[in-house]
Order: sequence, then C-alpha cells, then structure tokens
Amino acid sequence: PDRPNPHTRTATTLEAKTGSHGFRAVGLTAGFDRAGWLQFEYEGSGDRFPVTLPVTRGGGKSIRRNAGYDLVGLAARTRFRDAEIKFRGRYEVRGLPGTVSNPSTTARGTTAWVEVQARRQVRGLGLRVNTSLLRTINRDPSPPGGLPYNDTTWVGGVDADLSWSLLSAGFEVERFTGNAVRQESFVATRAHLSLSERFDSALLPGFWIAPSLRFDAWNTGGGPALSARIESGGRMGDVSVFLAAGSSTAPPVISDLTFREGVGVAPNPDLRPERIPIEVEGAVSWNGAFGPLRTSASVRGFAGKIDDMVLWAPDFRFVWSPDNFDANRSGFELNSTFSLDNPRLAVHASWGTARVTYDRPDGPQVIYRPRHTGSVAAELRVEPLRMRLNWRRLGARFPNHGGVNELPPVSVLDAALALDPMNRKIPFGLEFRLSDITDRRTQFIAGFPTPGRSFTVSIQWEDQ
Repeated sequence: PDRPNPHTRTATTLEAKTGSHGFRAVGLTAGFDRAGWLQFEYEGSGDRFPVTLPVTRGGGKSIRRNAGYDLVGLAARTRFRDAEIKFRGRYEVRGLPGTVSNPSTTARGTTAWVEVQARRQVRGLGLRVNTSLLRTINRDPSPPGGLPYNDTTWVGGVDADLSWSLLSAGFEVERFTGNAVRQESFVATRAHLSLSERFDSALLPGFWIAPSLRFDAWNTGGGPALSARIESGGRMGDVSVFLAAGSSTAPPVISDLTFREGVGVAPNPDLRPERIPIEVEGAVSWNGAFGPLRTSASVRGFAGKIDDMVLWAPDFRFVWSPDNFDANRSGFELNSTFSLDNPRLAVHASWGTARVTYDRPDGPQVIYRPRHTGSVAAELRVEPLRMRLNWRRLGARFPNHGGVNELPPVSVLDAALALDPMNRKIPFGLEFRLSDITDRRTQFIAGFPTPGRSFTVSIQWEDQ
C-alpha cells in the first residue's frame, strides 16, 4: 500500500492477474496529486492442488483440499495540515486444510482487520498514534480429531510513539476478548523509554559512534528490563564498515499468551521473555566499478546468546505449543551484485549460514531453522522486454528438538518475462511468471505442502 507517491501528479493503475490452481487477483490504485491515494485489492485461489504424499501416508499422489482463500483489502493515505493519516483494512476467508496426515475439509477461518495511523512532525517533535481492531473466527463442524469448535477472538489496540532529540518513548495497550481467549478477556500493556545519541568522530572523518539505552516494562510476566547497545561505522572511499554490540529483551508476543487450547494447539501461560545478554555483529561493504561493470559486495557476521528463545513446536501428538529454550547463535551473510548498462544485465547472489543451536552439549540446530540459505537472481532488460531468473536454496531443517528426521534441502527455480511500458508510449505492462519450475512441491514445515509448479499472467495499465 506504500507504493504510490502522493507527491507526483495524478495517476491511476489497474492490475489483473490469473494463474494456476484457481489463482486470481485485481488491484486498483488512484492518486490525487498531493492529497494522497486510494487503493483497492482482491486476491483468491482455488480450494485444491496436487500434492506428493509422504511415505507414512502410503506415498504417491493426492489432492490438497480446502486450501483456497479470498481476501479484499482497502488502503488510503492523505494529509491534513502537518499530519499524515493512513487507513488500511482487510477481510479474508480461508480454508484450514490441516496437515497432509490429518486433513480437514470443513475447517474455515475468517479475519477482519482495520487500522488507522496518524503521524506528525513539528519542530523536531515526532508523534505517531496507531489504533487497530481485529476479529478472527475459526470453526470446524467436523474436525478429523477432537470436538467441533467455533472460536471467536476480538483484539483492540492503541499504541503511540513520541520522539524528541535524544529521547523516545512509547506505549501499547491491547485488549483480547472472545471464547477463543484464555480467561475470556485479557489486557496487555507495554511501555518503553530509550535514550540514544550519535557522535561524529573528530579524528576519523566519516566515522561515527552511537550508544543507546532502552528501558522496557510490561504486565505479561517478567521484567522490567534495561538494555544497552553501542554501534559504530564509517566510510573510506568505496568501503563501508559497521560494528555493534549490545543486549536486548523482548516480552512474549501477546497472541502466544492469550489463545485458548483447541484442536492442534496448546497454550503455555508460563512463557518467559526472550533475553539476549550479549550479541555482537560486524559488516563490511564495498561499492565500485570496473569499466562498464558496476559491482557491490558485503559480508556480515554475528554471534551471541539467546536465553529463553520462544519457539513453537509440536509434541508427539502433533499438538503445537510455544516454549522457552536457551540457544547460541552465530553466522555470516554474503551479498554481491554485478550489473552492466549495455546490455542492461544485473546479477545478485547471496548466501547465509546461521548456526542456531540449543545451549546444551552437542545441541542440534533449532527446530525449523535452516543452517544454510542462498539465492541467485539474474535480470536482463532489452526494452521493452525484461527477463528474470531466480534460484532459491533452503537448507536442511529439523522438525523437532532432537535433531532427527531431517527435512532435506530444497531448491526452487522461478522465471518471469515482462513487457514494460516504454517511454509511456505503451500504457500497459504484461508479465508471465512461472514459479517452482521443477515442481518440488516444497514442505517448508512438515505436513504443509506448497502447490508446486504454477503459472501466472499479469496485466497492468497505468494512466498518468
């Protein structure tokens, strides 16, 4: 919803999509000079797609049912004097198919959500106020296990942030009600106060250092907590560096504390805050050119410890619940980009290794956290055509805390061919996209497969 620029002249954009497995979408954006913009969107998909069954279910092929959805969204932005006001709303109805081994053809979920946000900046004083209301309904008259259910949750919230000079403060209040909420009603409050400053180096021009302190308090167990962090960085020619070290505390997400036990889920009222006693990170990046070849590269490394990391995981009955675990975290990320103006070719590659292990002797990788991830994307522009090829790699994952029954690595290949508007002489764009070309039908989470190979065509019309 933030794509339109309200400071440009009036623009209207209409986009329509259709694709495999019953996918369809339409979007309309209208700009009104400096007054703002209005956006409408609809998206949906069919209820079924082919899947590959696991060996435990006899193997072979089957059909994933009750997997469709329909959603309608509306967004707007305008300005009133010195204030910017945004509105966003969404209504969604979705099938809840369950796992491949325990499917449901009758479970449905409905979500309605609205949010209004206002921002204002006056003489160095910044204020943001946000209000939201959410209603969810999950029901299944004939679940594959357990009793029928029809659960409703209402969530209303107000949060605000105030910043001035070195100080910033904020608060958040949320109220949960409904028969899907533990104790039928639950109010959560949180507040923070932070102090930060940035100092430019007198000895090393272009370098800076920024210490900060943050105080957090909440009413959902534990705390309050004081955290400290220091960052520094600088630039020398084409090379930039960044260093940071510090601590932090994050109270449990409210939804992890308020939901009522139901089919396939169980609450944990004793959930504790996540605490990072110390974590360090550093990064080096380079931007330059070799003749017509423009290049950039960066490497980032990090290491630290997480106490009481909140993780969702299933037990032997495949009932999911959040719990706290101590973990050690370290790794690095590599990114590089190469581009040529003639032809207009760009290649981006990235690779990351994140060792997130349980804090015990020979602790395995944390549940569902891949140790290795990577991607390579290449794009060629020969106006008005644009061609793109994207490869993504997700490393092995463990579906449990014991480090057994490893899910194998997955590589997914996507391609796209697009016709872009050329110097505004062609007022429309056309794109053909092929996702998961090799039809891997990936299961990022065990028991929840993706649709596999799919084709999408998109038509976009723009009037300035």
